[in-house]
Amino acid sequence: MVSPPSAFSPGEILVIRAGDRRLALPLACVREIVPMCALAHPPSAPSLLLGLLNLGGKLVPVLKLALLLGLPETRAGLHTPLVVVETDGTVFALLVQSVEEVRQPQAEEWTPVDRTHAFNACVTASVSTANGAVEVLNPTRLLLEQERNALTEFTATRRGRLQNLAEARA
Repeated sequence: MVSPPSAFSPGEILVIRAGDRRLALPLACVREIVPMCALAHPPSAPSLLLGLLNLGGKLVPVLKLALLLGLPETRAGLHTPLVVVETDGTVFALLVQSVEEVRQPQAEEWTPVDRTHAFNACVTASVSTANGAVEVLNPTRLLLEQERNALTEFTATRRGRLQNLAEARA
């Protein structure tokens, strides 16, 4: 299980763009970055789900980060990145507009952010950069508990159906 580092302990961050904002994720939570590919679009999927990604035989839910944060959405293209994140034992991918860089901010570049600054306290800090401030997200707080439970249940159901199908063919 990967846990996000404390917002105030300088650690490496992955700077991304979603909508019109530069944001960051703790690098310790990022498993990999993959290009956009064909996603499964089950008809009964929760509204926050863009689709399901088959990543090495595992189903990974894909979420639009801009939608989660109430930012303007951009159209996904062939090279649009999906950032695969693991936090508290949950794996999901975030559709982002672009991946900019990996940074190791210095301690003095980190500024704590009040928990009420963002919905569900999903922004934990701000990091000063030459191109302006970057808000550091806490991936654990991007989804409400109900949303996380619905996503987990939906994905588990899909995995079970696929496993049953594979066993029936064997």
